[in-house]
Amino acid sequence: MSHPISTLLLVAALSSCGPAGRPVSISDANRLSPDDGAMNHHFGSSVALGDTRIIVGAPGASDQGLRSGAVYVYRKRNAAWTQEEKLTPAAGGAENRFGRSVALLDDLAAVASRGRMANGRHSGAVTLFQESDGGFLQIKSFTSTQNHDSFGASLVLSTERLVVGAPGDTRHGIDAGAAHIYRRSDEGWLSETRLDPHRPAPRVRFGAAVAIHSNRIAVGAPGDPVKGPGAGAVHLFRITSSGPVSEAVFRSPHPSPDDSYGASIALSADRLVVGAPMEDGWLRDTGAVYVYVRRSEKWTLEAQLDSGALEGGLFFGCSVALDGNLLLVGARGHDVHGWESGSAHLFKRAGSKWVADVFLAPKSGGRNGFFGHAVALHGRQGVVGAYGAKVLGPWSGAAFFF
Repeated sequence: MSHPISTLLLVAALSSCGPAGRPVSISDANRLSPDDGAMNHHFGSSVALGDTRIIVGAPGASDQGLRSGAVYVYRKRNAAWTQEEKLTPAAGGAENRFGRSVALLDDLAAVASRGRMANGRHSGAVTLFQESDGGFLQIKSFTSTQNHDSFGASLVLSTERLVVGAPGDTRHGIDAGAAHIYRRSDEGWLSETRLDPHRPAPRVRFGAAVAIHSNRIAVGAPGDPVKGPGAGAVHLFRITSSGPVSEAVFRSPHPSPDDSYGASIALSADRLVVGAPMEDGWLRDTGAVYVYVRRSEKWTLEAQLDSGALEGGLFFGCSVALDGNLLLVGARGHDVHGWESGSAHLFKRAGSKWVADVFLAPKSGGRNGFFGHAVALHGRQGVVGAYGAKVLGPWSGAAFFF
């Protein structure tokens, strides 16, 4: 059976307790670190992947002031990934943490800043770049209007739309949250609408995760209290000619307080993937991932996945990425090579079954690497962020491709 792991990866027996899937160590040859990286840059906090590009956020970089942030662009040439460009916003500044989240689609890249003083402390901003003459040029910036809005905590691009999560939005109470949709038109990128849950409430954190496919948008609300405080939910909307329509609300089939169901999500034409990284399994905070399938306009639960490791604090499902029959799941707390060194798990779909295919960890991983904090898939390629890796000093960070 073929599988998508690069020949540069070395199969090794990893020092963990029984994770499912074939154990694979990612060699240093498959590691990205920036030419000018340094301690506390947190490179690998966010990742995005396209046909020939990887972009990696380093929100701790200090080019425009302390922790102003930066994003690095890598291009694939002759089967090798080479650093091509470094992006910073035109209106950067200290504590902006540009690169906290990223999205990539064809010739467009979107990058979020925590935005210390964009329109109030930690209000947030999103900068849109478009490729021109081989490089990315800034074309638009979107900002929030509220303190602590966390605008840009999550974002996703489609051919026509940009969706931005703002889980700190306070219109309906503290941390009630919101999601904002922008649409590309002949006049450029314009605000289209705002999404709220059918029954907004404080501390729901609606917008902590967002996903889009065609005319459907999924929004995670990991603080949703309906099934218990912090149990979580995911809201699915369909965009129509008259505006967004609520299509479904998903909650865990095994809800309990503080599961954070909806902290990560991925969406395709007929499947929705939901991460619940703080769900308790055999031990506390092992995490779980739920896969739903749509048939005849009805969504049903197809699979419940876990790492197979008998270990607490895995946070399995802290990140998810879906492409066709492949699903990549991060478990940033997995103690593979030391406390919270992290892991990632590749599942393959065969019919209606999802099978654990590969269990990934970096060969040179170490304590607090947080490998798996961010993941991305595109075709048979993948990338995993490890913002705590000590490649160029403590918390300098790294990203690994396969």
